[in-house]
Amino acid sequence: MDIIDLDNSLNQPPCPLCGKGRIRPIDIFDGKHLTFQCHIPECRWTGRAKLPEIRKKIIYLDTSTVSHMARALKRNETDYLWMKLYERLQSAAGAEVICCPRSSIVQNEAELSIYSKEIIRLSQEFGNPGLKHELSIERAQIFRALRRFLSNLPPTLEIAPPIEDAFVKPINRWLPVYSISANLLTPDWMVEAHRSTKASMPDQIENIYKRYEAEGLKFEDIRRKEADGFADATITIGIRSLRRRLGLESTPPGEEEIALFIPNTFDLLTHSLQRQLKISFREAISRAGEFLLSDHVRLIPVADIKAKLHAGLAMLCRGPNPRLPKPGDAADIDHIATFMPYMDIFIADKFFADLCNQKHLRLGELYGCEIRSLGPAEIPDFIFHLDKIVESAPQTAVASRIAYAIHAGEFHQEFAQHAEAFLRSKGIDPYAKLPKKKGGGPD
Repeated sequence: MDIIDLDNSLNQPPCPLCGKGRIRPIDIFDGKHLTFQCHIPECRWTGRAKLPEIRKKIIYLDTSTVSHMARALKRNETDYLWMKLYERLQSAAGAEVICCPRSSIVQNEAELSIYSKEIIRLSQEFGNPGLKHELSIERAQIFRALRRFLSNLPPTLEIAPPIEDAFVKPINRWLPVYSISANLLTPDWMVEAHRSTKASMPDQIENIYKRYEAEGLKFEDIRRKEADGFADATITIGIRSLRRRLGLESTPPGEEEIALFIPNTFDLLTHSLQRQLKISFREAISRAGEFLLSDHVRLIPVADIKAKLHAGLAMLCRGPNPRLPKPGDAADIDHIATFMPYMDIFIADKFFADLCNQKHLRLGELYGCEIRSLGPAEIPDFIFHLDKIVESAPQTAVASRIAYAIHAGEFHQEFAQHAEAFLRSKGIDPYAKLPKKKGGGPD
């Protein structure tokens, strides 16, 4: 494959191999180079041009923000502020200056909405760089803390965790101009189970907060209890799973027994300690519990942020005008605690943005992230901010030129025509909708 100059090659010069055709850009496949081919099918010439290095702002959009834009699109509200926000985010992502990762939490919450398909599709449209599952991020933090624990290093509040914890690939890479994605739908029974759990959460959380109040606990006391609760939950899940595998405890109706054989965090810790320390399984269980109940785990970002937010909510649940827990609180806390430390800008709903920015918390300041809300009154200012980022970024003009050249080269249009013709030759209508299974996915 020839290495060619980007600037000259975008003008579609003659093919250096056959001399008859013109080279045209195909797309970006490795995040660093733009691939070219001769437009004559019989010619096998290919080349690639190195792309300039770029830096992107990482902006996390919570479910509420994506939902508002999805509704505006569905209703074709072209003059609505949410539609304008959608267009600006698309433009900024296309200019390669921002990326808005889609999380599994957004997908889980979206599945409860009547606009679920629109929300899930739209959440991938703003340069989604590929965000890891929240459990993977949590485990990366835990195992890094384990290394400090085993090295007898002091516990550390990790305010700048490695970005590799959260993303599948490097953030500052060029994305393909054309891409194909597929969504695997969650089975209906799992969606309904999530809906039921979400509805029951406020009462459970309120009871816990009221117990804290009855015990006379203040913010710092609650924060400590909630941080301990993170470890307790990990241990409880691990021991319960172990007992069920050994037949010492029955699996409740409705729970799949196959889940018992999927390693949980406690399992992974235990096996890791066995290998590293060359100790028995029983000793490894004891050491895993000792580690999880230490300050090393209390100070990982997920545990620290969750504990502080729950403590803040518990204090607001008191007094003559208490702010009672709501069904969406748990998901909002999960969004912030899991992903915020890896973002440049985190969009949350107004209540949680205000809570995070209270002077006794200042979570965004601590973790180096701007936490803000996006209501109708705030959208114009945010759009102005986005436009400034686009205008000042050196890659904006290059990204626009690449997108235009790829479209003008017509490779993808020709590919789509050939694919459609092939399917029709087999008696398949490429635009027919697939029948939907009762469980959720297409047949």
